[in-house]
Amino acid sequence: VSAGLIGPAMVIVISLTAVATFIVPPLIDVGTILRFVLLFGAGMLGLFGLTIILLEVLIHLASLKSFGVPYLSPLASPDTAKLKDVNIRAPLWSMPHTDTFRQNRRRGNKQ
Repeated sequence: VSAGLIGPAMVIVISLTAVATFIVPPLIDVGTILRFVLLFGAGMLGLFGLTIILLEVLIHLASLKSFGVPYLSPLASPDTAKLKDVNIRAPLWSMPHTDTFRQNRRRGNKQ
């Protein structure tokens, strides 16, 4: 820090991410790769690089599907009726529909 190569904020961010890797051990591989990519983007282009990398990760998550349902299902759909339950739960009388991933459940040998 005293040489001026990195700032004190960067030391704090790196130390917090190093401590956070011990919280969830099975996700260390993914977290490490993502951390290095974010650190590289922030090191090369600063806040702009960090924003670009985070947008790429968000776009990738929006393109994923799990069992035919989008990974970010309430946020990824253009249907505004499904956005009622994203940030604050809407009243039940205003949400008459069930989720799409629950409608197609298999019930024994009937299907």
